[in-house]
Amino acid sequence: MMGAMWNFVHTALMDFLFPCPLLLSQVCAKDKSCEDHPEMRFLHWFHKWRQLHHDQEYEVTWYVSWSPCARCANSVATFLAEDPKVTLTIFVARLYFFWKPDYQEALRSLCQKRGGPHATMKIMNYDEFQHCWDKFVYRPKKPFKPRENLPKHYTLLHTILGELLRHLMDPDTFTLNFNNEPWVSGQHESYLCYKVERLDNGTWVPMDEHRGFLHNQAPNKHGFPKGRHAELCFLDLIPFWKLDGQQYRVTCFTSWSPCFSCAQEMATFISNNKHVSLRIFAARIYDDQGRGQEGLRALHTAGAEIAMMNYSEFKYCWDTFVDRQGRPFQPWDGLDEHSQALSGRLRAILQNQGN
Repeated sequence: MMGAMWNFVHTALMDFLFPCPLLLSQVCAKDKSCEDHPEMRFLHWFHKWRQLHHDQEYEVTWYVSWSPCARCANSVATFLAEDPKVTLTIFVARLYFFWKPDYQEALRSLCQKRGGPHATMKIMNYDEFQHCWDKFVYRPKKPFKPRENLPKHYTLLHTILGELLRHLMDPDTFTLNFNNEPWVSGQHESYLCYKVERLDNGTWVPMDEHRGFLHNQAPNKHGFPKGRHAELCFLDLIPFWKLDGQQYRVTCFTSWSPCFSCAQEMATFISNNKHVSLRIFAARIYDDQGRGQEGLRALHTAGAEIAMMNYSEFKYCWDTFVDRQGRPFQPWDGLDEHSQALSGRLRAILQNQGN
């Protein structure tokens, strides 16, 4: 089966922009060669260009319909290692064979060389699609009209890419959002870290390929007119893991407990998926005018284990999800006291005793 692969390229020199010709390849799924892939065609073209301009520094940006195959990713990584004056950012519309270990390893090799030449890979969002439409598409007076599911697909692919590349959270982001001071104001983001385990002979075995973090999508960002909460983004992701045939345990560490609507959606999920158990450890309790308490009770009744994060959970998240660069977790003032107070409040909520 033949499929088209598109590659839009911008090459920036200082403050001047040189557009590279649009590159297209016809790709056969059974063809092991990648010489005709647009990534390889770009490298051949750019190599000739560099022979004439070898002293210049370049910032190259790709907009590609698919992420590079394993061979192309390895070739691009080699190219960047041999030419450190070139930096590369890759915006991808879709992820190519993202479930295959060799493709995953190739993308990590391309993008994860701390302190050395590497590429930066991101999922295309509304702004990138709009940019490509404006710059590369023959569009006589036709405005760009995104597909209805673009925001949802962006969030899914962004999270999957984070899993593949094992993205880590900025330390300040973690401390700001997971600080368990009960009464905070001005925070409009919620973060959710997650891990998945499968039951094997009575022991829960970590599935490290399904471990990562995500956050809510703010209104009017990435095409979300009304925004989307982190828990709903997480539920969108789970079907891609194909958790069937065994018993699984999903653990979420959240900066806020779920709102009423998200708790209802999560309760429905575990009710419809008896082979998946859910644990939620929250840093703080979110109470949307009393309805949050009702949602937590419904989620608990459906079978979810709900608890407040204590020192152990905060340290685990710091060690697992944060780009800590060897720094140990430093608890903030009042962590234990806040955790104990919030745990008492949560127990009262789940026992329907109000505040």
